[in-house]
Amino acid sequence: MSFFLRLIAGGLLLFLAFTAVAQQDNSAFYLSAGPDSARQKTLSVQWDLMGYFKNNEYFAPTLDGYTLFGYQAPIALHYQVNDHWSALGGIYLQKDFGIEGFSTIDPLFSIRYKHGPWFAAFGTLDGSLDHRLIEPLYDFERRLLNPLENGMQFRYHDDRLFADVWVDWQQAIVPGDDEQEIITGGLSFSYKIVDMERASLSVPVQLILAHQGGQTNTANTDPVFTLANGAAGLDFRVREKGFISSWAVQSYAVMYGGNIPDGLFAYSSGAGLYVNAYAESSVVDVMASYWKGSEYISYLGGDRYVSDSRSVVNPLAVEPDRELFILRFMKDVKLVDGIRLSARAEPFWNLNGGGFDINYGLYILYDGGFRLAENNL
Repeated sequence: MSFFLRLIAGGLLLFLAFTAVAQQDNSAFYLSAGPDSARQKTLSVQWDLMGYFKNNEYFAPTLDGYTLFGYQAPIALHYQVNDHWSALGGIYLQKDFGIEGFSTIDPLFSIRYKHGPWFAAFGTLDGSLDHRLIEPLYDFERRLLNPLENGMQFRYHDDRLFADVWVDWQQAIVPGDDEQEIITGGLSFSYKIVDMERASLSVPVQLILAHQGGQTNTANTDPVFTLANGAAGLDFRVREKGFISSWAVQSYAVMYGGNIPDGLFAYSSGAGLYVNAYAESSVVDVMASYWKGSEYISYLGGDRYVSDSRSVVNPLAVEPDRELFILRFMKDVKLVDGIRLSARAEPFWNLNGGGFDINYGLYILYDGGFRLAENNL
């Protein structure tokens, strides 16, 4: 059976590669709210609302099935100082249905600079899926569970180069604290070495670093560690005219390692291969992915790619060699200006005999705002 599944997976990958943005298009879920030079000396209210329903029908020993159902409501005042500088402040609210009150209430604050392709932010970042990381390094579901990042960010983006560097300070400590400080950061880099009218070839390099520790948390005896997840590969894209508007293939070598004490995790180092083929059409976007991982663990990546357990039911379960074939069906629909509907379904098969699982979701996103005052502030 596993050989038959591998044969089907290989055939579908080849079909997509030769009939049809290999990494799925998550642009509908981006949080970016950079300065707008056309609105100098302007005070405005902005929001980026999302209602979400995502159901994970998982039955593998290392994964738990659950449902996420609720909404996110970040609302902020945005002041455009001049062509390059802006500031925003507001509140982030998240409500998970079935839980009393709000799940999350957090402040939003950011000072932002933009000049041509350069962008910088201090405070609340343009983070989450905006970093354009692959799923073995950064899970799509974090956009639903932990979308906020706070720290510093520098980004360069033009027609050939995308480079994003950031630090996200997730948890601070004070002297005598019984918790560890938690810091994550990363690099997302992609450069087009070939850029033609209808086709391009890029070299992407991605890195996530996660550190837990601290020197003043004397009440905490947990081990200090620094974990690294990295990826590098090739990304080939073609633009078409007709029913299929674009297609792409993408391949990554993925790694896991770092300064990790013995016994802290199930494995102290590992690696993986991640291959995608993507076709975008006027009806539905389809993506086929193949994952082959060996003793791979990720700090922010998707649960289905890792070799240790993410299950609260079976916390000790492990799968040293994990091999998956994933299909993704995606459709984004513009309802009116500023309001989009996104539907996704992702069946996947464990080629090592672990069976079939699926997740599916429906999302409605509304980003908008209005001016309160301008030119006299």
